[in-house]
Amino acid sequence: MNLIYGVHKTNRKTISIILERNNDIVIKAPFHASDEKIEEFFLRKQEWLYTKLEEKNTFVDYPNKRELQNGRWFYYMWRMYKLEIVENVDFKLRFHKNRFELNKEYIETGHDIFIEWYKERFNQKILARVKSYSKRYNLVPEKISVKDLNNRWGNCSKNNKISFHWKIILAPIAVIDYIIAHELCHIKHKNHSPVYWTLLSGHMPDYDNHKDWLKRYGVELDI
Repeated sequence: MNLIYGVHKTNRKTISIILERNNDIVIKAPFHASDEKIEEFFLRKQEWLYTKLEEKNTFVDYPNKRELQNGRWFYYMWRMYKLEIVENVDFKLRFHKNRFELNKEYIETGHDIFIEWYKERFNQKILARVKSYSKRYNLVPEKISVKDLNNRWGNCSKNNKISFHWKIILAPIAVIDYIIAHELCHIKHKNHSPVYWTLLSGHMPDYDNHKDWLKRYGVELDI
């Protein structure tokens, strides 16, 4: 079972972990705590978490993925942040103080609004990484876009236009980098022949780890 946690940063000095009554796992950390420090703390606490969950004779049960309600968790680069439905505000959706805030007036179209937010974050956070790897590998796409690709994480067309599924921004950054490298290598080889995997391995020797991660946990990358 893969344990997922949310992070709540406050003006505190130490890191602590809470297993809430509904089995949500929340790590409370100082503002200055790095992602690496928080992850290291979480890994040390996993045995304790499994023990507590076993004692309760249950598993982590997340709310219905299709229902927008207060307290629902949403992934963003493999961290989970709670949703708060708010009223009397002048925005549709925003990420503020380590939580998502959705205008109550837009609940009916909330999923589409989330998708647009993730696409915007892709352009802000990931597009530069694509261009950086492209330059490093000397594999330059004709165009880069983000869209819904159904059951594919990325696609490289015959004329070297690369598309990425907006859902990849829900994944860990190392997995995102793998998807980027995977599609860039298709600029040179349009199939999955041995020479393709050799090229990918040359750029990313541990690509197998990220490929396996997607097989195991990719289904969780959804809203």
